[in-house]
Amino acid sequence: MAESGHKQSDLSESVLKSSAEDFDHKCVPCLSSDKQIVEATGFCVTCQEFLCRECFKFHKKTKALKHHELLDEGNIPRGSPSYTKEHIRSIPEIFTQRCSMHKNEFIKFFCPMHETVGCTVCMTIGHKTCKIDYIPENCTGIAESVEYSNVIRKLDKKIKETDAVLIKAGQRDKSLDLQYDNFITEVTKHRKRIDNRLDELQEKVIEIAGKRRSQDKKALEEVIGNCSDTSSEAKKTQSSLQDNKASKQNIQLYIDIKQAELKLKTDDIHLAEQSLDKINVQYKFQHNEDLEKMIGNLNAFGKISFPSKLSNKEIYSNCLTYVDKINISTDSDKNFFKCNVIGCAVLSSNKIVLIDSSHNQKLKVVDTDGKTVIEEKVMDAPPSGITAIPNDQIAVIIPKKEEILIMSVSNEISLVREFKLREECHFITYCQGHLYALCKNPHCILKVDMQGKVLKKLAENCEVSVITKCIKSNREEDMLYYFSSTKNLSGDTDRKIVRMNLNGEVSAEYKITSNIEDMVVLDDGSLLVCVNSSPDFYRISGDLKECHAVETVSTDTYSICYIRNLKKIYTGSFSSNLLKVYYLKL
Repeated sequence: MAESGHKQSDLSESVLKSSAEDFDHKCVPCLSSDKQIVEATGFCVTCQEFLCRECFKFHKKTKALKHHELLDEGNIPRGSPSYTKEHIRSIPEIFTQRCSMHKNEFIKFFCPMHETVGCTVCMTIGHKTCKIDYIPENCTGIAESVEYSNVIRKLDKKIKETDAVLIKAGQRDKSLDLQYDNFITEVTKHRKRIDNRLDELQEKVIEIAGKRRSQDKKALEEVIGNCSDTSSEAKKTQSSLQDNKASKQNIQLYIDIKQAELKLKTDDIHLAEQSLDKINVQYKFQHNEDLEKMIGNLNAFGKISFPSKLSNKEIYSNCLTYVDKINISTDSDKNFFKCNVIGCAVLSSNKIVLIDSSHNQKLKVVDTDGKTVIEEKVMDAPPSGITAIPNDQIAVIIPKKEEILIMSVSNEISLVREFKLREECHFITYCQGHLYALCKNPHCILKVDMQGKVLKKLAENCEVSVITKCIKSNREEDMLYYFSSTKNLSGDTDRKIVRMNLNGEVSAEYKITSNIEDMVVLDDGSLLVCVNSSPDFYRISGDLKECHAVETVSTDTYSICYIRNLKKIYTGSFSSNLLKVYYLKL
């Protein structure tokens, strides 16, 4: 009983009984902390607890408890189990959360030194020398406090960070399977070139790979489980905070905030991500060229390695991390139809102008900071291509009217000037003071000055195209990239990305198997390309010599744009009201 303040010699003053039936009331602190049944000789109105003689004295001496209203033995009606309902004064709010250490107690105090909440027993035993705050005296206005807002904001941030790690873990899981499949393929091809004597060695090396894969899978499942639990707990805490605020349960709100702040100080998400980064997703099979000479050696078939450093292919494939989404629908959109984002352009103010075609036939300005549509304009005819030009202006292609519109987006979307092309064009880009428009018939690229004069036709001698679309410029290198799909002499379709300078001289081509929907030029000069097949994205080097698939959670992507200073990719789709946001890792 030393912990609760009792001395052995004082037990005679508070008779220790073996059964609660021998007296009217039991001392709650003694019963909670020491599991001893001691007769109560007093009562604390504030704590709503019966107290023995020693706990009654301790209540009067302790700084955190001395302001409580106490009733001595003479004021407790004997044999009245309903005393607390009939005689205890009412208070504005009821303590609702029980102490995890002392199940019969309610949390009523907060210790600033140890940053923890607790019940009367907790504070009596473990915080005798601490300056204790009585929660009802400190929770007034907590729902409108900066502390509440900060906790809600931090919880929201933690949920997003956790979701990002979960997405990354899902991508890493897919990569594990893909790498393992590639490994098995390499082993099988190599195995076919040697005789049946190597069956045993083949099984051995696959067994090693399988065991390592199982270990990596187990570690990955642990990370996913921890992140899921953290996300669930954070969402639950956030919901509880908001519910308690709405119901004005300030005491419980105060408790939840303190507990949430303590949990927010943990580094669990960082640790989970560190654990995730330690998981190998590469299985490299190293061929042994001297196989026949080394046939008797255990390692003759080859070795399995687990490189810790990612290759360029892996860096490219993991360059996008999904982080957010923006609802781009507006009240004036046509009912029953979702948005069709077929083009987008980035302004200097981190705003994005979208073409929402088909049913809505609009231009929409999206504030990426506020994550909302702040301006829109219904067009007379469907726009097709869009590009940003200096001074917060855009150039928009209107194919049916064979014209280019120069529009200002500084305050509202307004027409600056328009000019006729006399050619049907669908896509457009800007570079070095000129516009470059992809012309459908005849198939060429029009070089146009800012007054609408066609200065030159580029790529006029190319083969007849079935599709010529998606033109982009690298303004730092004065290069143009466009996609062309053509029919060759045998009737097959040749698809390629073409790289040319501003004079129309082609410097590189890259053949691709799928039709391209859109692309952007990244900081390092490489292209991020979205296609109409799975996987949805490819990363292609600026010289068009390397191409690697990129892992994302996106589907049916039709347009993309890139905000450089934010290192974020934004993607639009057909029949979707969401603009998806990805963080780009270069």
